[in-house]
Amino acid sequence: MMETKPKTNPKKHVKMGISQEEKEQNELQEWRNSVDSKLTRLLLILENDERIGKKGLVQKVDENTKLLEAIEVRDKIRKGQFYIIASIGGFISSLAFWIVKNLLTHNNN
Repeated sequence: MMETKPKTNPKKHVKMGISQEEKEQNELQEWRNSVDSKLTRLLLILENDERIGKKGLVQKVDENTKLLEAIEVRDKIRKGQFYIIASIGGFISSLAFWIVKNLLTHNNN
């Protein structure tokens, strides 16, 4: 089987000329500049700006993550304290009920 080469239109290539190529290069350069500008903006948002003391998004997320972890630990500690106090309160209530019950049964005899 024979390979077929893509057909090129020599007239179209000549017709494009240098001005069309320059136009395409300028458009490509504008696109590159636009992408570069957007990437620079993203980096400014993500990274800290030491000159003005502004924190970047990465540092803010890191600080918020640490804060949330501290809140979760504190919440677990408070729940643990509540369950311990509730257990002690339940034990004391049961003991008091048992004592009162025994006193009443001994007084009736």
